Amino acid sequence: MTAGDLLSLLRPGLSLAVAVSTLVGFVCGSAGLDGRGLAATAGVFLLACASSSLNQYQERARDALMERTRGRPLPMGRISGRGAVLVACVAGLAGASALFFLAAPRAAFIAVVAAAWYNGVYTPLKPKTRHAVFAGAVTGALPPLVGYTAAGGPVAGPCLGLSLFMFVWQVAHFKVLQAMYGADYERAGFPVAKSLGGKRESVVGCAWAAASAAGAGALAALGVVSGKGWVSALAAASVLFLVSFCVFTVRGGGPRHSQALTGSLYGYQGIVFLLLTGNAVFGPA
Repeated sequence: MTAGDLLSLLRPGLSLAVAVSTLVGFVCGSAGLDGRGLAATAGVFLLACASSSLNQYQERARDALMERTRGRPLPMGRISGRGAVLVACVAGLAGASALFFLAAPRAAFIAVVAAAWYNGVYTPLKPKTRHAVFAGAVTGALPPLVGYTAAGGPVAGPCLGLSLFMFVWQVAHFKVLQAMYGADYERAGFPVAKSLGGKRESVVGCAWAAASAAGAGALAALGVVSGKGWVSALAAASVLFLVSFCVFTVRGGGPRHSQALTGSLYGYQGIVFLLLTGNAVFGPA
């Protein structure tokens, strides 16, 4: 097993994106960052790596049928199934331990549930229904909750607003991925919606973008974002995101447009995270 194969198995870039949402949740719950926040972030990162490794073991036969995944180490035989499961166990145990002993037991419980849901519910559902995206979005909604509870916050109000935003954002992201790789998914037996290029699919895509913007608006309604300056910046970012997403959607479903949709989604998420962090650290503006 080479270092490159291990990185491909763990997908640290994707895992880091998950961990960042945990970090934001912690900062929102504590108005700062300390050792507990770093431990929670690291723990979620490791658990996400573990889920990635186990997911690739579960889908190794289907990955071999898809153009974008057939070069992964498991389909290519560069890592054995036993090796992938072993990596998942080591990373998962390390992540859960960091959360339990260095952050908070309650945060560890939520993170482990999220990982179990991803591999035990979402992954098996993917070949059965295109609506599995909603089960997958639940996993994406939980990491901010892990961070918030690690900071000592209750499972209510503000943290649920952040989880709601992540849920609807995740569904919109899944819809774009289905549009980008629909033919590949179908080749491997994953049922997907048609490309976002069609009229009906364009409406659906814009509706989920609007839901993401509404989810961000709920952050202001719940007081997670407060002060005229922060709220105005959030509103401006939401309008800009919604307009750009809908324009790219209506223009067509080609690869270039799909990449633009993905970029607008990640850009919007990043801006929302920055506003949340700034508001929590510096207070209302």
